[in-house]
Amino acid sequence: MPENLEQLEISPEFHRFLENLSEIAGQGDRIPFIRREKEIEAVMESLLRKLKNNLLLIGKPGVGKTALITEIASRINKGNVPRYLKQKVILELSMNTFLYSRESIDVLIKDFEKLFSEIKKYREKIILFLDEMQIQSVMGTNRGDEFMQMQILLKSLLATFLGILLPPPC
Repeated sequence: MPENLEQLEISPEFHRFLENLSEIAGQGDRIPFIRREKEIEAVMESLLRKLKNNLLLIGKPGVGKTALITEIASRINKGNVPRYLKQKVILELSMNTFLYSRESIDVLIKDFEKLFSEIKKYREKIILFLDEMQIQSVMGTNRGDEFMQMQILLKSLLATFLGILLPPPC
């Protein structure tokens, strides 16, 4: 099973935007995630579906969306998950950082397509967690056409990739 971004053959230019939550969860220095068994089971149940296994985790900042996903990564590392999830790697893409680092919508679209094509090669092994999905705040209200273009792109990319976890668009 690929354990790091180099083994997954993801271009080094994208490494600063991706975090391997499976690797982080295995380090053992995280805060314990307790009394959320129902939420963990619901997320894992959704990931196990054959169709419509994409999730949208909604909550204010700091309620534990990333902690929940990191706990699932920890359980995957320990083998305390259903067979289908045992060989998965959870990657977190920081959307705000990725979006802010692009000088134009054209460059952003090109880079998004490149990143998703690289990740797609391993979609049987990767669960992609898109963090900080506040695209409206990132694109700005005075850039409506670009925002619509970005929404269309994201929708098409996400439709072709299975196992995506999305935090709320604020």
